[in-house]
Amino acid sequence: MNNVPVPGKRRFRDALPEMLYKLRVEHASPGKQAAAIGAGVFVGCLPLYGLHFPLCLLAARLFKLNTLLTYFAAYINNPVSALFLTFGQLQVGHWLRFGETVPLTLKGLRQEGPLAFGLDLALGSVVTAIALGLGSALLVYVWLR
Repeated sequence: MNNVPVPGKRRFRDALPEMLYKLRVEHASPGKQAAAIGAGVFVGCLPLYGLHFPLCLLAARLFKLNTLLTYFAAYINNPVSALFLTFGQLQVGHWLRFGETVPLTLKGLRQEGPLAFGLDLALGSVVTAIALGLGSALLVYVWLR
């Protein structure tokens, strides 16, 4: 009795290959792939740790992009690159606000204070995310064409 298939219901292991294939090939035009990489890099550059996956899903659904590529590209911010990316974003934000970079000393960071540090990081992360997202999308588009 347990082995009788119910019409309309599929087993997960039967549906898994189809689902993986769809994730891999959905929205596969060069423009869509480049946009997916750009959106993923943009989301990955934002210091919203723990929210990258839902933001990538939202961006992929909203703009009809490849979900797998979008999330894959968000891994630009990984444990190896996170320190360098965050430091660069902090420097970009401080430079945009004051025309100079933050001193590389602990005393210099303490003088800034947490609010200024947060403002520099927020501004720098958005600007860096836009620049890296557009740049990576352009590179992928040129490479795929």
